Amino acid sequence: MRRKRPKGRSFRVKVSGTCEQTGKVSYPSEIDAKLAIANIRFSGKRGFDKSEGRCYVCPACHKWHTTSKGVRAKAPEA
Repeated sequence: MRRKRPKGRSFRVKVSGTCEQTGKVSYPSEIDAKLAIANIRFSGKRGFDKSEGRCYVCPACHKWHTTSKGVRAKAPEA
């Protein structure tokens, strides 16, 4: 059985600043980005219509960002 977090508590997340190219918040690791997503989901501060759903490595700064967009399909090879 899972232990639930007490209400109003959030996970501590390391932030690396912001990406110079995108302006998004940067996280040093995938774990930190996933914890940030968990904090957003459990805080209720963002609407249910747009919630961070996944994280990815930024090709510009090589750090982790969060996004609400789904995984992009690869273009078919010609």
